[in-house]
Amino acid sequence: MCRESGAVDDESIEVWLRLNLEAKSQPLDQGVIATVKALYKKRICERVLLSMQQQQPLKVNLGGAIDMVVASWWQVKADTISKCFKRAGFVRNAEALEDDEQSDTSLADETLNTDDV
Repeated sequence: MCRESGAVDDESIEVWLRLNLEAKSQPLDQGVIATVKALYKKRICERVLLSMQQQQPLKVNLGGAIDMVVASWWQVKADTISKCFKRAGFVRNAEALEDDEQSDTSLADETLNTDDV
């Protein structure tokens, strides 16, 4: 903020937004990121087991790792993202909050317990 004119500059707005929005978005980030990580780890374990069964060394390159991350991202369900938004406080009504409170398991645990892969 410019002290002389009282105007707010872009840098001040950016710092304020970063500091204030970070806390709001953390539950969203943690839920989605935890789910993607869980799915990615599941894919890695499957590849390790497959290479062991075929008695071949496991070869992973950067492109293959990126492909697995992308595939893991696309496997995240819309319901998971919706729950993360609710946990972060982005809801339209109180009914949505009640639905979220009934969930006892974490999003990553739900993801690992599915057999969709």
